[in-house]
Amino acid sequence: MVNSQCSGIYKKCLNIKITNACPGSCYFCIERYGYKPNMAPVTQIVEKANTLEDYQTVLILGGEPFTYPHLLELLQGLRKKEIYVTTNGGSFTNADIPSMSKYITGLNISIHSYDESENSAILKTKVDFHALKEAIACFQSYGV
Repeated sequence: MVNSQCSGIYKKCLNIKITNACPGSCYFCIERYGYKPNMAPVTQIVEKANTLEDYQTVLILGGEPFTYPHLLELLQGLRKKEIYVTTNGGSFTNADIPSMSKYITGLNISIHSYDESENSAILKTKVDFHALKEAIACFQSYGV
């Protein structure tokens, strides 16, 4: 088991960074000046991840994973027991929550203040807490 403040408690976990894109610009983001690789095609990511049989838990990261146009295709292709997605919660508007929920075990949502305007100031992008709560409820209704 891995237990850290950033990743929570996971079994042996494969971290997959699927996009560099993020609408936020947090001053503390570990990716702000970090490694920005060219992104591989979704088919290549799925193929490689599925060959790593020792890793049955996957953590999907970005940037912001819900901005990735092939997220559903990725989720459908992964043959893993547990799939978690880390998000700032501001990009669910284009998410096909019912379809994605079939594959997602859980969400890690980075909220940096209980106050919506302060949270948006920290992220430097608006996260509508009402829309976020609705998305969470929808994911929960599908068992995520």
